[in-house]
Amino acid sequence: MQFTRSLVGLVTLAGLVGLGGCGGTGKPSLDPITVLDSPITLPRDAATIQSATVTGDTLRLRVTYAGGLVEHRFALYGVGFKESYPVQVDVFLAHDARGDAGEALLTRDLSFDLSPLVQAYRESYASDGPIILRVHEPGATAPLSTAVRYEP
Repeated sequence: MQFTRSLVGLVTLAGLVGLGGCGGTGKPSLDPITVLDSPITLPRDAATIQSATVTGDTLRLRVTYAGGLVEHRFALYGVGFKESYPVQVDVFLAHDARGDAGEALLTRDLSFDLSPLVQAYRESYASDGPIILRVHEPGATAPLSTAVRYEP
């Protein structure tokens, strides 16, 4: 079942200019997941997800990537619910290195608010329930080998 609705997060598609999750401070920030009905082209500069965990309504990702010369930007997108129990959703990490040719290996902790995903789930299924997050690294077609269970 495709869900159709317009979320505030969809407006952040233009927010790739202001991709959050990554300031210059090294502190985790909390940006909302953007929920889409269908895939779009996302920034997909290389980044490796070292870990993915959910605490409450927050998805925490530890990522490593090359750079160090300019601020990198990250965003998280959920695309379509897959019919299963529990419901599954593909979650894509977008990474915009902004042309950074630095060679330092950086590690950053990112945090994303999953509340918009819960809202979309409730609008689509008129109920609550667990959601399996199939997390994808930037540019990856297959999710990480371990899915993350989210129980709103």
